[in-house]
Amino acid sequence: MTIPKQNQFNQSVLEIAAEDGGVLTYKQLIALLTKCFSLTEDDLQETISSSGGRQTVVYNSTVWAAGDLKRAGLLNSPERGSFQINDDGREYLRTQENTSTSRLRKLRAALEIHQNDIEEPRASDLIAGIDDLEVGEETNTNPDDQIAEAAREIKVKLKDDLLSALKGLSGKPDHFEQVVVGLLKAMGYGEGRRIGKSGDGGVDGVIFQDVLELGLENQIYIQAKCWNDAPVTSQHVRGFSGSLGLKKASKGVFITTSRFTEDAKQAAEDALRDNKVIRLINGKELARLMIKHNVGVVTVDTYVIKKLDENYFADDI
Repeated sequence: MTIPKQNQFNQSVLEIAAEDGGVLTYKQLIALLTKCFSLTEDDLQETISSSGGRQTVVYNSTVWAAGDLKRAGLLNSPERGSFQINDDGREYLRTQENTSTSRLRKLRAALEIHQNDIEEPRASDLIAGIDDLEVGEETNTNPDDQIAEAAREIKVKLKDDLLSALKGLSGKPDHFEQVVVGLLKAMGYGEGRRIGKSGDGGVDGVIFQDVLELGLENQIYIQAKCWNDAPVTSQHVRGFSGSLGLKKASKGVFITTSRFTEDAKQAAEDALRDNKVIRLINGKELARLMIKHNVGVVTVDTYVIKKLDENYFADDI
């Protein structure tokens, strides 16, 4: 099944804590949530993109749920990494249906307003007034999810902007050919140069791989088509394959800002029978590769996000 959103984790963690009544660790919570949500092994192995594959979605959502419920005064934490429902949590569960992340943070904000009161406020006494507090927009995600989603949106926009800029070079073939040669160089394929001109034999550039002291070299030839809408067809791919044959070359990269038809993709596969490898790169993949290898893009801001070092506080240190 699809892993539930953060708000459902909040609600279920509070319900599980109420049903159990005892002290629960993250490991126990995850086991109970796995049963509650009927999570599969694939669900449990799914990682959040902002963690670089180091933290699973289920663990991350469980940590945020338990933490937000604790900070809202609905769970106690007898010791680090363990949680137990309190009277305020039971009262909240009995009287309220909304355990959204936004509402829990409003409740936390209300508690913080009264943190210097002589008598400690009860969370249940603060519920009525929290709707008047402004703590961001209503959300069904935790901060890690929001960072990952924002990064995805920025990347999608950058891909669109980059592809638009590339298509803007349709009247400047020399410039576009230089872009693709520069990209392959940035990807580590070696030094290259643009050779696109009249009588170029059907190729626009060449990359020299493994240049040796004796002057022997393995060459990759490039065909570059900066087209706005027209797709690359099998006729174009077969023509490029023929050009590779004339140059006694076995490797080629066909790059376009548009797309390849299905018969064009088949023509590239057919070239394998002639011991030729033709790699096809369409506009979307071209933009992705340029972003990955920092070609035509610049870094605007870098944010460092820190988290608790669990090993530092481990009992066996």
